[in-house]
Amino acid sequence: MIVSFSTFTDERNIFIGNTDINPSSVVATELSYTIKISNKFCLYHKLFYRNTANEMLFFLEKQQITIGSETQDIFASTIANIGNYTAYGTELRVSYKPFNWWHMYGELVLNRFRQRGSFRGASFDGDGLLVSRRYNTKLLSRSNRNRSI
Repeated sequence: MIVSFSTFTDERNIFIGNTDINPSSVVATELSYTIKISNKFCLYHKLFYRNTANEMLFFLEKQQITIGSETQDIFASTIANIGNYTAYGTELRVSYKPFNWWHMYGELVLNRFRQRGSFRGASFDGDGLLVSRRYNTKLLSRSNRNRSI
């Protein structure tokens, strides 16, 4: 990533390393617990905090190069430090097995984030709330009912 020589994947796309890249450092803390209410029902809860300094992102830019007398448009990608990224939130997971052949799983994630930084004059400042959920159910065939998962 730091080698400044270009690599050509094709004649219109190149990757250019960044000798000014700094390593990212992450401070992360998680607190979680699991409650097994019965053989059929289980709750999992987690609180988390992550702070990334010198966050690295890939950038793709359209550039023009001149070879001889011909000018061409190319896409150049590079990696750069853009600033700091902080996230904190909670996860809640539920697992329920009403029958030996039916497994249900649900998950809810709330993630608050804040990003501060810039690259080549473009600001990447932003705040937001990410909410995601997932539900999965699995029905087992007769031949798989007695196997542990």
